[in-house]
Amino acid sequence: MPWNEFLKRFGADTSSGRLKFDSVLQYVAFPEVQVQTKGRQADSEREAEEISGVRQIGVSGRKDMKYFFDWLYNKGVRHIITLSVEEIPGEKVHSDRAIQESLERFTIERLDWRKPDLDPVTILHIGSKAAGTQTFTNDNENSTQPIPQQLRQLSLKWSGSNSVLRAWSEPEGLPLLPRLQRIYIYKPSPNQEYDASQWIISNVKKFRMRLNANRKAIRDREVTTSTGQNRFSDVDMAFGDVEVEIIDSGKHEERTLISRDMPHFTTSSIIKGVNSHSWLESTDRFAGEMTNFWQETVKEFLVSGHNLGTETKFEDDVIVALIDDGVDMFDPALSDRVLEGKSFDFHDGKVRPSFSSAKGHGTVMASMILRTCPMAKVYPIRLKTYPNANGKSNIDAEYAAQACQFRYFDV
Repeated sequence: MPWNEFLKRFGADTSSGRLKFDSVLQYVAFPEVQVQTKGRQADSEREAEEISGVRQIGVSGRKDMKYFFDWLYNKGVRHIITLSVEEIPGEKVHSDRAIQESLERFTIERLDWRKPDLDPVTILHIGSKAAGTQTFTNDNENSTQPIPQQLRQLSLKWSGSNSVLRAWSEPEGLPLLPRLQRIYIYKPSPNQEYDASQWIISNVKKFRMRLNANRKAIRDREVTTSTGQNRFSDVDMAFGDVEVEIIDSGKHEERTLISRDMPHFTTSSIIKGVNSHSWLESTDRFAGEMTNFWQETVKEFLVSGHNLGTETKFEDDVIVALIDDGVDMFDPALSDRVLEGKSFDFHDGKVRPSFSSAKGHGTVMASMILRTCPMAKVYPIRLKTYPNANGKSNIDAEYAAQACQFRYFDV
């Protein structure tokens, strides 16, 4: 989907589109995605680079995520509790500049950006332009480092190089993060390691010791300023010791590969296989006649009432609640006939949105409803699904009962 089409469908700001966000989001996750720019937008970006004489990215760099973070900011998002961004293995990765410019306006508490050996300076600039961000000045009065006040947890993909560990733990690196509590280091899988496991474990242990020693030095220096006033309201909690945990990235990549290889069903791909059935062909003919009939009926009704409508909104579309595993709003076959919906899919500390589908079943059901009822719009209610012994999915009855209590739909 071209970027312009994305903005047209989901809105470019808080006043447009079907998707509405709170200023604080609990969880934001981006899979491996590439943005296509065409037409005027692509031309304007090239012209901007030619005028400035500076390329935004290098030959092997990417900036796809910047489009999405600019979009989230324009949608009113300012604070993200947990952020996860995948990179495409073995291909172009996001440039440091693109990551910095993507995240500098957001307050982020837990970061998991899968670029290998993420630059510590880039990390320090996260939230540097967010409202209320403080800065920390080191011994050099001419040097100031932005401090993301809320960054508490980092997941870092590591190539195995000890020089990277030393860069992360140097006094002007990660020790400057006052609220940091935990770091997960994703080490290379065993078949990609250059050193023995004992050597890697020893280097990570030394990294943790250097990191915490440098944080203690900062904490001691920052207990009081020269005027006797605390820089931080909770100075006793700031710059505390950080826990470091090693994780085998091979296991994570295996899980990612499995999820990537799972079929992503769309209404067009599923229905294509069954479209030869006579009953579906009859449905299409019925829907075509009904669409014309309904449009003419509403038009005549409004004309007779001088386009004033009715108190009961008789002329409006019928809102049909679909309790399932979610509906893919990106499916072009559904156009703009799927509403934002509600999700009851809570697990693993995450909330799966109603506008995506776990197995594709909800998307197909929504398509069937809209094919047979052209005057309807679907309000998706997503429930957590469980696989049963027959290989099919069951839903949580308790959450299903809660879903039925909503009153944002007609049917």
